[in-house]
Amino acid sequence: MYKEEKDYYYVDKFRKHGITAVYTKKSLGNMSNYCKSEDNPHENRMKLLEMLELTDRTEIESHQTHSNNIKIINEHVTKHSYYGIDGFVTNRKDVALFTFYADCLPVFIYDLENEAIGVAHSGWPGTYKEIQKSLLETMTKQYGTSPKNVLLALGIGIGVSDYEVGQEFYERFAEKFDR
Repeated sequence: MYKEEKDYYYVDKFRKHGITAVYTKKSLGNMSNYCKSEDNPHENRMKLLEMLELTDRTEIESHQTHSNNIKIINEHVTKHSYYGIDGFVTNRKDVALFTFYADCLPVFIYDLENEAIGVAHSGWPGTYKEIQKSLLETMTKQYGTSPKNVLLALGIGIGVSDYEVGQEFYERFAEKFDR
């Protein structure tokens, strides 16, 4: 589902529908305004938008807090940066939604029928708080999204060999999600 370019991966099935969903590599530098870095995140985001030929888009980003909070980016939204938001949904074609990841999981949802998109940052706290479900429920309420019309892509996250959890952590998840 992901195809590799020099500086990023893109979701092939989304691209076939005119949607650009990418996951950048370290070579493009830090993209978030809140992570300490020598980089200029805004310049890095602009470089990416130039590569993707999307410089006419309005950047929308957030300081993520491992929540399940979703922001609807409708025609009335003019603010570019939010605090405490870990996901966005929109049907606007004039925006570029930025979410940021280290070892957390990117979630991309595209509604084929209503041409709406959702993106979310899903670390273990957001996953436990069911951010993916919140993203789809927000899209359903806002745009009438039906799961049968959805393309879903999960991005690159930390692997099992690099992330250890204790038995209590495992049992907490197993209890909640063993349905």
